[in-house]
Amino acid sequence: MAHARDSKARRHQHGSHYPLLKAVGDTVSWREVKRGAELPLSAATRDFGAASLSIQSDDAWHSEQALWLVENQALFDRTDWLPEGTQATLLYYGGQLDGRLLSWLGHRPRASQVILFADYDGVGLSNFARLREALGDACDFWLMPQWESKLARYGSVQIWRDTLRHFTTAVAQLPPSVRELTEQMQHLGMALEQEAVWLPAS
Repeated sequence: MAHARDSKARRHQHGSHYPLLKAVGDTVSWREVKRGAELPLSAATRDFGAASLSIQSDDAWHSEQALWLVENQALFDRTDWLPEGTQATLLYYGGQLDGRLLSWLGHRPRASQVILFADYDGVGLSNFARLREALGDACDFWLMPQWESKLARYGSVQIWRDTLRHFTTAVAQLPPSVRELTEQMQHLGMALEQEAVWLPAS
């Protein structure tokens, strides 16, 4: 502020990050073994709708359940798209994965499994490439049931074009598990938004 009269002029980031979390299932909790702290996330979600942690890369927060990262609030609010019987934390990140979140995830294991469910577009795949850079094979990209027919039916040419630059940069860094998806996106020239998870395949 003193130098630029603008608090964002040098892309300053605070040391802590506060992700919004929500439990799916009734046994989800987080523990910080260094301080003996606990966040009973299922109870917090039931009572308050969601919760947050103040995270720093050197803390020891961990959950025994899976961690799902979603970039769309609709999927954070309504969780009936998840596989039946899921016991997990949903983390809402809103478009781009924050570098502090990536650093925190990469510093030590944080959950039994880390799963990214992003839009099937250049930005979503770029975020998966960044997540893999931090976690390696310890993370997965979730493919919704019948994604092939949904991509063909509900895919967007405009979103594909708008995010093609990100797609082109990310595709070489992606694992074989998403190769069929990226090949279909290229073949059709289409991208698919997450909300298609609720639409019929045909």
